[in-house]
Amino acid sequence: MAVLERAAGGTQSFRGRMFQDRHPCNWAYPWKAGEAVKKLLAAAVIIAVMVLVVLFGAGRFLVVEDGPPTGEDVVIVLLMGSLPDRVLGAVDLYHGGVAEEIVAVREFMTGYDELQSRNVSIAGAVDLNKEVAVQLDVPEEHFTIIPGGSFSTRDEAKFIRDYLEAEQPGWDSIVLVTSKYHSRRARWIFQRALGENVEVVSKPTPHDPFRPEQWYR
Repeated sequence: MAVLERAAGGTQSFRGRMFQDRHPCNWAYPWKAGEAVKKLLAAAVIIAVMVLVVLFGAGRFLVVEDGPPTGEDVVIVLLMGSLPDRVLGAVDLYHGGVAEEIVAVREFMTGYDELQSRNVSIAGAVDLNKEVAVQLDVPEEHFTIIPGGSFSTRDEAKFIRDYLEAEQPGWDSIVLVTSKYHSRRARWIFQRALGENVEVVSKPTPHDPFRPEQWYR
C-alpha cells in the first residue's frame, strides 16, 4: 500500500513538472506572467501612439500651400467643386494683386446637351462662380470660362494645358485654387500635365473649414 502511494505521488510530481515546463507563466512563476502583461501593455501603447501620429500626419500631408508665384505672367486657375469657398479664395488672390486673370473649366453636366437642344438654359457651377466673382468686383472680362466638360481634375489640367498652349503661351505661372484636402493632389496632377515650363503654385482657399487633424472623420 505504501509502495502504491509513493508511486502515485511520484506520478503527480512528474505531471506537475511537465505542466510547469509547458506553461512557464503559470502560478508557479507569477513574476513571469506580470512581465508578459507589462510587455503587452507597452506594445499596445506604442501602437496607439503610432496610429495617432499617422492619423494626424496624413491630414497635414494632404494640404500644401506654396509661396508667391515667381513668374512674370500669372493666371489664377479656379478648380470646380466646392462653392462658394473656392471662388472666394480666387477673388481674394485677384484683389491681392497675385494675378489679373481668373480662369475656370466648364464642368460636365449630365443631360446638359439635351437641355440645350430643347432651348432650356441653366447655370452650371462655373457660371455661378463667375457670377460670384463679378459681384465681388472682378471685371467680367477678367474671368474666363474655358469650354470643355471636365469630369475630373485631370480633365481640368488637360483643358488648361490646351488653353495655355493655344491662347496664352506666354503665361509661365498658374496659381491653383481648390479645397485644402485636394491641394497636394491637384498640384501634382497639374505639374504632370503642364511640365517644367509652367510653374504650378498651390493656394488652397482659406475659406475651406477643413481641419487636417480631423480629416478621417
